[in-house]
Amino acid sequence: MKRKKLNLYEAVYYDGWGMYPAYYLLGQLAEGMTPEDALRQSLPRLIAEVRRMFQLDGEISDEKIQETLYVIRPDGLVSVRCIES
Repeated sequence: MKRKKLNLYEAVYYDGWGMYPAYYLLGQLAEGMTPEDALRQSLPRLIAEVRRMFQLDGEISDEKIQETLYVIRPDGLVSVRCIES
């Protein structure tokens, strides 16, 4: 039986609340078969990393952070809105 290969994808966080809105590279933190799968599977880890990096406590909800996370694919970015059904 052949195992499916998981790919590692880079993730970015868009901080639109700061004085200078910008995208921040979180690194290769999303793992999955496709960029969409990687985002879906890695959301809790990505949210935790954003909270850690930007010292966000409860002032911003997980849902708000989730809306600003993206995984990079060759032809653009994948957002949570692209994977929700």
